[in-house]
Amino acid sequence: MLKQDVISFTVVRERAGQKMTSKYSGKLAGDTIKGKIETERDGQTSSRDWEAKRATAKATGTWKWSFEIPGGQTLEPSAKLTQEGDKLTGVLIMGDQ
Repeated sequence: MLKQDVISFTVVRERAGQKMTSKYSGKLAGDTIKGKIETERDGQTSSRDWEAKRATAKATGTWKWSFEIPGGQTLEPSAKLTQEGDKLTGVLIMGDQ
């Protein structure tokens, strides 16, 4: 789940009949997520810090922004971009399209 700049997700792994659940939570800032992992295994819970960085500096993804136009109306467009090498293509979406 991503809510504003806070991300959270759960990973369940099973190995040799043992089940381990890890709950990740963190704050997204630019190309970095920093947060905590809570892991439950054999009835014991442990917590540790984690940090993830975007693997590539590509512009691929959905980018959203807002701005005000004369008359006080706020527009909230988004762009869905795809980067292949040095070529960037995309679609600009205005409103609820």
